Amino acid sequence: MQDLNTWFWRCVVMGSWLALLLWCSYWWPRSVAVALLGAGLIASGAGLQLGTQMLMMRAVLRGRGLPLPPAMVALRAWFAEWRWAWRLFGWQIPFGEHAEPDGVPVDREGKQVLGQVGVVLVHGYFCNRGVWTVWLRRLKARGIPCMAVTLEPAHGSPVDAMVDDLDRCVKAMVQQTGRAPLLVAHSMGGLVVRAWLKRLDAGERARFAAHVVTVATPHGGAWL
Repeated sequence: MQDLNTWFWRCVVMGSWLALLLWCSYWWPRSVAVALLGAGLIASGAGLQLGTQMLMMRAVLRGRGLPLPPAMVALRAWFAEWRWAWRLFGWQIPFGEHAEPDGVPVDREGKQVLGQVGVVLVHGYFCNRGVWTVWLRRLKARGIPCMAVTLEPAHGSPVDAMVDDLDRCVKAMVQQTGRAPLLVAHSMGGLVVRAWLKRLDAGERARFAAHVVTVATPHGGAWL
């Protein structure tokens, strides 16, 4: 069964392609310039959104009297984010949620190798485990046990409601490696990890979490 985020992004991607097809089919015989202009706007939706966020970021920094990144740095960041947005939200999340399976090293006899610290990857808002495809691939190439979880329910639910999925994933990693894993969480995923840790006593934390790293998690809230 696919999660809600998967179906949402599939609808967005397929809807965008349908809109592009209909627009070009209608306008190409009438005006090639208008057809290309509309196609460019449809294809640039993610870039326009990210560009708006970059401008908002600069406005907030300026309003708080904080230093602004150089224009070229912001421009390179914008294009890099745009490229990754196409890859993640255009393919990996809607169509590649399970393209890269979890991995636990095995020996020559096919038995799991115990004693290694694994990595549990926790995605952020409006994503699923597909966002970690490249990470999973590289971790497995290094022989590091790794698992990525898809958090449910996806929308309209408090962070605490997503803790059970994380709990199952962490305990599966501990069962397969015999060690507490490192948890790496992005954005909202870091808040889910915090809510999960609050459920555990000191002994359980030592047993199930070797360390936690959060990336871009709004621990103090987020203006946006």
